[in-house]
Amino acid sequence: MFQKCEVEYNPQDLVQYRALKVKFSEKDVFAAECIVAKDGLALLPDATVLPCRRFNIPVGNLQTDSLENIWSNSKLLNDLRNKQNLKGKCGKCGVSDCIGCRAMVYALTGDYLAEDFHCWL
Repeated sequence: MFQKCEVEYNPQDLVQYRALKVKFSEKDVFAAECIVAKDGLALLPDATVLPCRRFNIPVGNLQTDSLENIWSNSKLLNDLRNKQNLKGKCGKCGVSDCIGCRAMVYALTGDYLAEDFHCWL
């Protein structure tokens, strides 16, 4: 990989891998917060804007629209900002910052608001 990209590196400079063991109690609930519609977007080389790099529904294009307008007025992004729009257990979930993986939901169901059945909660 490094040779293909022509990146020079010194093996001593690479971060050493260190395994960690974390013990969680059953009462602890953790969810990885998704950036979709909250903290970020993905930008393709042709200036197409996506909700995330895995969520292949364009929400705009910077050649024809401003980032501020895309961020504020995208129907898809606004749909996802309102958790009550989510279907099934996702819309009723008590973990306020979690909306599941909308990219995976869309890929599997064709409906980005559908329940994320991969969720363990």
